[in-house]
Amino acid sequence: MREAVRMQSRLNRLFQSDVAIKISLLLTVLSIFLPFVYMEIGPMGYRYYGPSVPDIYIFGGYIFGKDTSFWGINVAYKIQLGLILFIAYNQWRFLNNKRVKLLIINTLMLLFFPIWLETYVSGVVCNSDGADLTIYWHSMPGIWVWGMVIALHGAILYAGFRKSV
Repeated sequence: MREAVRMQSRLNRLFQSDVAIKISLLLTVLSIFLPFVYMEIGPMGYRYYGPSVPDIYIFGGYIFGKDTSFWGINVAYKIQLGLILFIAYNQWRFLNNKRVKLLIINTLMLLFFPIWLETYVSGVVCNSDGADLTIYWHSMPGIWVWGMVIALHGAILYAGFRKSV
């Protein structure tokens, strides 16, 4: 029992320190370069578009395999990149002034990210008429990094509220 209390105390100190938010900031910046969604072109896609059609990768900061001159795709990847940079900026500001409001804003944005990503993927699928896409996003590294960032934000907020009580 005493060991469990001691372990909880150590974890609270860790999440109240700057180490956790620095790790979160590093992971957030790293997520710009990681794939969140992979869309594999199916047999009907090759028949419709030809043998050289590329598979589609949605990264945190860009999309590969799609024509970004289409306004919807162009705006979507820029919004996603902007939101990731905004989250990183809020994390950096939190390191300087410890305003919990910044982490709450980030946590809310991170909670709504799967809805955004589903909308983004649906838009790409609708813009890929007849491509016969198979979508993989549960196994992509960007999703796992997003999960770690949201877990860190939750732990930091929990430790902060626990400290204030």
